[in-house]
Amino acid sequence: MTNPEDQKPSSHDDSIRLHYILDIITEGVWEWDANTGQVKRSPGWYRMLSYNQNLFPENVLTWEKVIHPDDFEAVMQHFEAYTSGKTSVYDIEYRCIKGDGDFLWIRDQGRVVERSKEGDATFMVGAHSDIHQLKLAQAQLQAQSGLLDQGKLTFEQEVEKRTAELTQVNLELAKNLKKIERLRDTDYLTSVYNRHKSETELLNEIARSKRYHSPLSVALFDVDEFKIINDTFGHQNGDLVLQKVSQLVIKHIRETDTLGRWGGDEFFIILPGVSLLEAVTSIEKIRSLIASEKFSENLRVTCSFGVTEYGVGDTVSTLYKRTDIALYKAKHAGRNVVVHY
Repeated sequence: MTNPEDQKPSSHDDSIRLHYILDIITEGVWEWDANTGQVKRSPGWYRMLSYNQNLFPENVLTWEKVIHPDDFEAVMQHFEAYTSGKTSVYDIEYRCIKGDGDFLWIRDQGRVVERSKEGDATFMVGAHSDIHQLKLAQAQLQAQSGLLDQGKLTFEQEVEKRTAELTQVNLELAKNLKKIERLRDTDYLTSVYNRHKSETELLNEIARSKRYHSPLSVALFDVDEFKIINDTFGHQNGDLVLQKVSQLVIKHIRETDTLGRWGGDEFFIILPGVSLLEAVTSIEKIRSLIASEKFSENLRVTCSFGVTEYGVGDTVSTLYKRTDIALYKAKHAGRNVVVHY
């Protein structure tokens, strides 16, 4: 008989454990294969810099693009000196551009684990550590020390002054972050959510539906014969149609519902806490509202709708697919109708 204590986990088990470890590490772990040009980053790297996981191609160009422009030259010189063997340590502090447009101070440490016969790095591993608060504190202390050395301010006055300044900076930063988030999440033409934000909201609602076992319905719709509208009345009027349709829908859905532009003349509505039959009734009212609206002297607009309800195991993709099928059936049923899957 085999002693269980003598059994060792397989390399597959090791791989799984490593995957979980990398997933929970808050800092950013990376590895670079110079032979292939591939760079792999841990989930923590994306979280630390406020980017969606696996957003970027797995290459060094991605890393270079997030380095703050003012630090780029120094970082490249340090990296090249180490990878070429001119220096023995890779350890540097610099700023990275975050997904929200702000910057983050990091400490970048790495080690070459394989080199070519010529001495150049062929494989390297490392980690990005968040040192942002430390750098801010250092800068504040340096500023305070300078003023105190000059005898211009007492320590108490300096603390009060810096506190007021930091409060104002934080207020401005919060305002700018909200503006950036709004621009990132909003469709430029209709001012409703864009597709990326709509998918994010749908993911959140799916999680909420699973957590609380509550119903969730969604609807996909588009403007009937929109190409003919563009060709007949011009693209500018076509844009106005999309804007007015969006405004009409926004005014007649609940505050808890979400409207997003999926692309082109397609829109997506998320109705949390609503069963399929309730959703069909609500969407029918919206369909009727649009059809009765007078867009201009010679222009009437109708929309076709596909509706479905979340079920166990559904994803953003499967929900969209069902609404798309239902919308396709609505078109073949003569348009200006609501069809549920």
